[in-house]
Amino acid sequence: MPHEPVSQRLLETPPRSESISIVLCTFNGARYLPAQLASYLNQDRLPDELVIGDDGSTDETESLIQEFARTAPFPVRFHRNAERLGVGRNFDQAIQRCTGDFIALSDQDDEWRPDKLSRLVELMQQHPTAGYACSDAELIDGESQSLNGRLWEQYRTPPGSFLQGDFQSTARHLLLQSDRVLGATMLLRAACLKPLSPIPASWVHDHWISVMCELLGAHGVCTSELITRYRLHGDQTCGLRRPVGSYRRKQRDFADRSLQRIRRRERLVDLRKHLSQQLIPEQPELARWLPLLDQAELLAQQAIDRDGMSWWRRKFDRLQRWWRSTPHTTFQTQQEMEHL
Repeated sequence: MPHEPVSQRLLETPPRSESISIVLCTFNGARYLPAQLASYLNQDRLPDELVIGDDGSTDETESLIQEFARTAPFPVRFHRNAERLGVGRNFDQAIQRCTGDFIALSDQDDEWRPDKLSRLVELMQQHPTAGYACSDAELIDGESQSLNGRLWEQYRTPPGSFLQGDFQSTARHLLLQSDRVLGATMLLRAACLKPLSPIPASWVHDHWISVMCELLGAHGVCTSELITRYRLHGDQTCGLRRPVGSYRRKQRDFADRSLQRIRRRERLVDLRKHLSQQLIPEQPELARWLPLLDQAELLAQQAIDRDGMSWWRRKFDRLQRWWRSTPHTTFQTQQEMEHL
């Protein structure tokens, strides 16, 4: 007998009010924060609350938020962390403080189109068992000028090409590839979030959420609409940092690729631990993913091993080139002259 999809249990009680929480994590974001906050006010479907987790900002971030909260048409709840948590843990804790049926993740430096929340909620309503929705994004610079590029153009495999597949192929892709679902474009179904916490330190929050939702049977859905304006600038703490076109060049860099593969293996180890220790005891059907994790971990290790062999191969090739170009006969002649 096939196991009952986990999504059926997670989503068996549909949201009554379909309330929306925005979760915003900040750290010294005063430069671009006003534009991001203003875009919340311009939504054609206003949020029901804004939950903010600040990771110890030392600039004017907190004062800007307090000023915004005084006139905002929805509750604004600000929490300042007692110690630095980092992006992933900050989002993890801030999400737990949200009360909405849907939770929209927000960076501190982007801009939202007026129909972003309403469009993503509509997408979730059309797919009642989806765990999250996401979108493409327009790339802008520090002055809010368009870079004439799209977020998905930076990925060899954009989300739209695999999120509509079956759970097995989607989960396999998310496990074996780097993150393709950017948190700044995501709307989450709150009913799916309890099994996701805590987020391991080796994972970025958006990658963890997308992978876990697929493993839990709560598929992601996406739209290619440009309802987020994603800002590229030098002060980003995470996300896509490179201008249009250079991200692929960065991915081809050997050292960066090797480091990514090592970190991918670390993430797979932490994911297996999370499933085995926290979820499988209560949801034994999730054990069906362990063979896939074993396969993914093996492939990740093989990739690391290939990189190691490639490193030694390049060292050997360099030694060969040096040996062929060095005037050894002259060196031997000098030795012979010393014995004269």
